[in-house]
Amino acid sequence: MVNSRFQDLYLAHYTEWIKQPDSRVIFTHQFISRVLKTNWDPQSGKKAIILIFDGLRVDAWEGLVRPILEEKYDVEKSFAGSAILPSETQLSRKAISAGCLPIEFTSTTENVLLEGALNKHLGLTIKFKVEKQDDTVESGISARYISPQLDMVIFNFTDKKLHNNKDDLSFIYDMVVRETLRQDLRSILRELPNDATIFILSDHGFTPVPLPEFLVPNNVVTDSSDVKYRVARLKTPLSTEDAKKAIQFKASEMGISDKIKRATGGWSFNHIMFPRPGLTLRRHQGKHDPERYTHGGLSSAECMIPIAVLLPKVKYEPLFDFEELKFFGSLAEGQPLEVVVVAKAKVEAIAFWLVLRSGSKKRRTSTGARFLQSRRASSMSRKAWFVSIQCYFREVCGGQSP
Repeated sequence: MVNSRFQDLYLAHYTEWIKQPDSRVIFTHQFISRVLKTNWDPQSGKKAIILIFDGLRVDAWEGLVRPILEEKYDVEKSFAGSAILPSETQLSRKAISAGCLPIEFTSTTENVLLEGALNKHLGLTIKFKVEKQDDTVESGISARYISPQLDMVIFNFTDKKLHNNKDDLSFIYDMVVRETLRQDLRSILRELPNDATIFILSDHGFTPVPLPEFLVPNNVVTDSSDVKYRVARLKTPLSTEDAKKAIQFKASEMGISDKIKRATGGWSFNHIMFPRPGLTLRRHQGKHDPERYTHGGLSSAECMIPIAVLLPKVKYEPLFDFEELKFFGSLAEGQPLEVVVVAKAKVEAIAFWLVLRSGSKKRRTSTGARFLQSRRASSMSRKAWFVSIQCYFREVCGGQSP
């Protein structure tokens, strides 16, 4: 029910939202313009660090990644984020660096895309040093681009660890992803500047693959490779009863290329199709051996992603320095006692005295102060005790203590 409504919502609004600079959800291609630009001042002298976790869902962010980062930083802001459609790495992740929809990509390399986007949206001219760039790694850091002002680090293991894995998700999180996160993320964390602004986001989530199949009619696709388990690219839209089993978009309205490129040539498609909840797509030719978890489709688990801004932890500093404690009077029961606390404010050159006077009700005299009544039982006597508190402030350079 939830994913059916989620799909209906995206069918009705997605093609409008991706073009709006103030839509309710921030899509990956809007990260630079709507999050980085508004939460980081390049002239501040403080470095920005963008950490991208491929395939990181919101639940994994909250349970696995956030606790590690909060050892050094505090989450300042969180945003509702979404992958672009289809929720595929080569589209949604590269859209983060490009700062635009895939139809406008000027390169396939993320550091080049990022340099162009920073110039366009922030007016920055940055040339990144590529420390690492390898999408074939099974776990750990797949890419790292550094510069004096901004770094980007891409972690590939969240996504890679889920493909071709038949174990339960809880086991994968606890035994595989958690440990890898602790090692690789902490190694990066130790290197980050103490005053840096940290940006966290993912490119997409993932979902379990349902067992029931929807056989995509052969006449609506150009090649069987256009059909994947969670998404299909069609030359003609589905009709009749088949249309009820899917959600369809016009490719021309999604901001993606409508071309399929192959070494021997290529072809075009006109529609993008996603299976309805509970169904997995099947092609006419080729094996059908779906992974237990995958992405590319249209569901809340695949689309909803974390986006957060983190700042260095604020160290607690007391507002006052304790300077002196004085007692005047007798400690005997029923006798007046005056306690004077002298402290110096750290923020301004002000000192104050906190005076506590106590005595029996009969002996109390009015001082114009505020009285806090307290009744205490004693094994020796039962009396009504009153405590008056007076605060005196004076400048350190002048005035007299009370």
